Amino acid sequence: MSYAKARDDEQMKVLGPAIDRFIERYNKNPGLANGKRRTVFLFPGGMASRLIRATTPYDPAATDQSLKYETIFPTLECFLNGTARDMALTRKAENGIDCYEDTGQRFVLACDAVDLEGALIPFDPVPFPPSEAIEHFLKSISPYADFLQWCEDNGLDYFVFGWDWRRRMQETGAFFRDTFLPEFQSRVIAKCGADPLADYSLVGHSAGGMVVNWLLRNISNTNPISHVITVGTPFYGYVSQVHRWFEGDSYFNGPGNIYRDDIIRTVCALPACYAWQFLNEQTYLDHESDFLADTEFQLLVYPSRDKVTWGIADPYNPQPGPSGEGRYPGSVGFESSELEDAERLVVDLAQPLVSYDKFFNVRGVQLKWDLPKPRPANRTKGAVLWGWAGEPQPIVDVVSVPGDGTQPAYSARLLELWLHKRDHVITLRDYGIDHMLMMNQKPTRDALAGLLPK
Repeated sequence: MSYAKARDDEQMKVLGPAIDRFIERYNKNPGLANGKRRTVFLFPGGMASRLIRATTPYDPAATDQSLKYETIFPTLECFLNGTARDMALTRKAENGIDCYEDTGQRFVLACDAVDLEGALIPFDPVPFPPSEAIEHFLKSISPYADFLQWCEDNGLDYFVFGWDWRRRMQETGAFFRDTFLPEFQSRVIAKCGADPLADYSLVGHSAGGMVVNWLLRNISNTNPISHVITVGTPFYGYVSQVHRWFEGDSYFNGPGNIYRDDIIRTVCALPACYAWQFLNEQTYLDHESDFLADTEFQLLVYPSRDKVTWGIADPYNPQPGPSGEGRYPGSVGFESSELEDAERLVVDLAQPLVSYDKFFNVRGVQLKWDLPKPRPANRTKGAVLWGWAGEPQPIVDVVSVPGDGTQPAYSARLLELWLHKRDHVITLRDYGIDHMLMMNQKPTRDALAGLLPK
C-alpha cells in the first residue's frame, strides 16, 4: 500500500470517534426551530486544527499495523523546544505522482480544532489547578468553543473537520469530498435513520475558507450544498506569509530565535504555505479597476513592491535582480515547483463562479473611536516592500489598512462575489473584531444567524 493511501486510511480511523460523537449529538438534537435539520461542517483556519503524530514509523510491509498517536501541535514543546520542526514534509514520488511524506515516516494527522487550554495546561489530571481567572482566559482564546456552543443552542448539527494545514489544500478538499463524506454519510444514515447531507453547509475560517471555496467549485451535485460561508479568508493573500520565508515564525522560533533557521526550512517544506501569499500580478491587472471600485476598502496598488524601484514584485513570478539575486532564500529547501502549483490554485480560486447564490463571505473591520462617528482603525498590515534574499531585512511592511488585524478587508472577500452579488459580502464593523477569535465573536454569530438557523 502506498504511503499516501495508508495515511488517508489512518486519517479516517482518527476521524471515526468524531463521527461517533456527531451521531450521539444528532440523536439528542431536536433540530431547528421549524423541525428541520441542517449539518454544518466547520473548517478551522490555518494552524487551527490539532495535529497528532504516530509514535512509530509506518511499516509498508506490515499487514495490520496498529499505530498510537500523540499531539504534536499545539504543545508547549512547539513553542519552546523547537519541535515544530517535526512537522516538516519530504517530497517524494509514488508511481510517478508527487507525494509528501512525514518526517521519519511517522504519520501526522489532523484531529479537531486546537484547544489552547489543553495545550498550555498539558497535565491530566492537573496537579495544580489553574485559578478561575486563568481558566476563563484560556477558554476565551480557544477560537471555536463559543461558536460550537452557538451551533448547539440553535439546533444545528455540527462537525469540526480538522484538516492538515501543512498539505496542499486541494488534497484536503479531495479527501473530504471523496473519502470522508461518503463514509460519514453512510455511518450517520445507519445509526440515525436520516441523511446528514440532505441539507448541509460548509463554514471555513481563515485558510479553511480557501478549502471550502475549492469544494464549492469541485463538489458534485449528488449532495448539493446549501451554503458555503467564509470568515476572514485571504482570497488575495496577506502580509505574514512572505515574512516566514526569511524570519520563520516568532511563535515557534524558540527563545532568542535559536530554532529560526530550522523553522524556515520547515515552512519551506509545507506546501500549503505557498498559497497564502499576495495575489499574482496577472490577477491584479485583470481586476485593477474592480479593486478600486470597492471604494470603502480599496486595493489602491499592487501590494508587493520592490524596495528600490517600487516595481511589482510578484511572489509567484519572482524575477531575478540585476546581478542575479533571488527573491526567495536559498539552501533552505524552497520549492519553486510548489510555488507554481500554488499559483495555479490561487488563480483557480479567484475565478468567477457559475452561480453565487450559495456563496457568502464574512470579513471583519476593526473600528476606532472618532467624531462624528467611528471609523476603520487601519491597524491591519496591507502591503510590503520586498528586497533580495541576501539582505538583512528583505521584507518591510509599508501600509496599514482596514481589516480584522490579520486579513485586510480588500482580501477577505472574493471580488467576483462582490461584483455579482454584493449583499453576499457581509462586512462586520466592530471595535473588538479579532481575526483569530472571529468565530467566537458576537458580530460573526449574528451574521451567521441570518444564514444558517433557518
